[in-house]
Amino acid sequence: MRNSFLKLSVFILLISCNKNEIIAQIDDRKIYKKDLEDIMKIEIAYGSDVKEEEAFLILMQKIIDVILAEKIGIVITERDISKEESRILNQTKAPEILSKVYELLDDKERYRELYVKPLIARRAIENKFYFDSLSFQKERYNLAKEKLKFLKENKTIKDTDYFHFVPGDTSVIYKYLESEFLKNIKLNDKKAYKIFEDKFTYYPVEIIKNNEGFEIRGFHVNKKDFYDDFYFEEVAKIKVLLYNKTLKTEILKRVYKTFWEDIIR
Repeated sequence: MRNSFLKLSVFILLISCNKNEIIAQIDDRKIYKKDLEDIMKIEIAYGSDVKEEEAFLILMQKIIDVILAEKIGIVITERDISKEESRILNQTKAPEILSKVYELLDDKERYRELYVKPLIARRAIENKFYFDSLSFQKERYNLAKEKLKFLKENKTIKDTDYFHFVPGDTSVIYKYLESEFLKNIKLNDKKAYKIFEDKFTYYPVEIIKNNEGFEIRGFHVNKKDFYDDFYFEEVAKIKVLLYNKTLKTEILKRVYKTFWEDIIR
């Protein structure tokens, strides 16, 4: 009886040690075997039966997003995580998936840490990059201001990014600018100069109101690209060290001749 108990204890200890095995390090964060196993469980719950190397690449990008968010000063609070978790629960069309996630994981906090928090991080990084006109988009925003100055001075404009809409235009851009004007400018204004923006573009415009509607002329000024002008450059500074040789071999096969091949060591 005693021998059986000892064997069982050793078996449990081995399983525990295996889960605590450090398989990689991303920047200063250690990645454990359990992290990989839990990501695989989450993927299974969402309908993807992934292999270990595929799960690691998913996990790696999630951890990198959290690290990048921290590097650019984004603070993700417990309240943020709870709010996002509630949003996912309320908006999902398959609530049974979340039930399965919670069922497969030992601890609900694992889902919040490995899945919910990285979602918030990626969205926050993109929002900061695209809408920070004083930092990430400063150069493009200054160009938009120059274009607005051209409009105010009524200079002759020969630019492929120039547009001129007349009242009644049905283009998506016209409708967007018209709605933004109505939200941001007093209704009695007959003319206005303003820089509007969406996620990818600045629109320095002159808007003239007449009896027929709005005449709008201005420019498209594309914002910097998230991946080419930020993400790849920042990720290249992050060290991804793989300690599990078997896993490393399979992952390097997956990322052969891609950007990630130079990141993983």
